[in-house]
Amino acid sequence: MRWGLNQLGIRAIIGTSFAGIFDDNCQRNGVLTLTLSEEAYQQLSAASADAEHNQITVSLEDKTLTFNQQVLHFEVSALKREMLMGGGSAVDWTLQYETDITQFEHRHFAQRPWLQRVKGPTA
Repeated sequence: MRWGLNQLGIRAIIGTSFAGIFDDNCQRNGVLTLTLSEEAYQQLSAASADAEHNQITVSLEDKTLTFNQQVLHFEVSALKREMLMGGGSAVDWTLQYETDITQFEHRHFAQRPWLQRVKGPTA
């Protein structure tokens, strides 16, 4: 479902709360979930109902939501912001540390050789 939102051009979903797995899946598919207080959400809902003033702008860079000449600031974790602004997936973000991960694995298995998988004959 979340990838479908992105394909439809939806870049952000605004609400008062989101389930953790939905939030995580949205992030992994390039969709920002933006959590507002109930009061801010009601203001946004009222403004969006007015066809003359229902333009909403979300700036992830500035961490602002602008509508009806109002600007709301929102919080987003640095990691989530970096991943969404970079346009990559969680795997892409992890792979930037591939060298560190490989070095860790070598040290880890050198200290604990019994954990290293024994390669047997292949079928």
